[in-house]
Amino acid sequence: MSVDASPSNSNTYIDPISLDAVYDLAQDPSPLGDMIREAIGVIDRGLDIHGLDKLSISFNGGKDCTVLLHLLSAVLRRRDVEGIGYGPVCQVDKVIADGAAVSPGLSNATLSPSISTTKLPSTSYTPTPTITTTTPPPIRSVYVLCPSPFPDVEDFVESSIKAYNLRLVRVSGSMRLALQAYLDTQDGQGVEAVLVGTRRNDPHGESLRELFKNSVLATISEMALLIVSPLAKLDFLQHCDPGWPNLLRVHPIINWSYVQVWQYLRHPRLKVPYCHLYDDGYTSLGSTYNTFKNPALQISSTGSPPTWKPAYALEDGSLERAGRGNGVGLEKRSGVEDPAATNGT
Repeated sequence: MSVDASPSNSNTYIDPISLDAVYDLAQDPSPLGDMIREAIGVIDRGLDIHGLDKLSISFNGGKDCTVLLHLLSAVLRRRDVEGIGYGPVCQVDKVIADGAAVSPGLSNATLSPSISTTKLPSTSYTPTPTITTTTPPPIRSVYVLCPSPFPDVEDFVESSIKAYNLRLVRVSGSMRLALQAYLDTQDGQGVEAVLVGTRRNDPHGESLRELFKNSVLATISEMALLIVSPLAKLDFLQHCDPGWPNLLRVHPIINWSYVQVWQYLRHPRLKVPYCHLYDDGYTSLGSTYNTFKNPALQISSTGSPPTWKPAYALEDGSLERAGRGNGVGLEKRSGVEDPAATNGT
């Protein structure tokens, strides 16, 4: 277990102009604008209930949690600029926070006083051109390690720690034990809610029952789904089941599609940094044991080594995890060695 403290060099922080642009895009009458607006409302709700001091984000360098981290940072900057603060808001009802109920969904009445999922303020904040860097508040974060992570993913996590001012704690073990281990650390003490970048239409997102049919669960999105009942449906705000650590799980991007994730990351006004492995043909990142370049993106050329299109070129989101499996027959196509052969396991 290790803790990465906040960086001291502010020049490494994410560009605030990129964060401010999130709110402009949220007012766009488009499917992506709707999803951004909805996510902002959910994040604001979590902050209003618990405040930043009691909120953490689950981050492992994957595309979904990268979107979520950028959104969270945008919300924190906006609240700072508008003088709203990072919460909690005293007048917000504490039904969900006290664990008495699980939210059936977010309505206008349950959102932040300043933000609604259906309507944002009529004017958006325009950043001052001379302000190129600010010091973002430290963000608590937890990284539940998978077996044999990709070194490139680890490098991206390190760069994200600096870019977003993360106080990241790495923990290992089963999800239940790992979360409890995190809460027992100094940086995890007092955490009441965790932001998770799970999506319904991730091939493993909508039906939790399917997760129990899989022998290998390597990404934080997959493992985090095990916290709730296998028969449950994901909601914006959802408590862990009895027997798990007492946490509220917050899912701001559950309604996003695979395509919308990439529209956000690659939007010319956002230019969100993401792990470069996605440009190499990987569409879902987990352990090196079971993660390969997506065969659906392979470009075959007679007499030449195969190449792959980038992850954002995948048109059918249901094939997002086509590169995940036990590696049989895939390692040669993907250019990734079978670790069972090299590691003796």
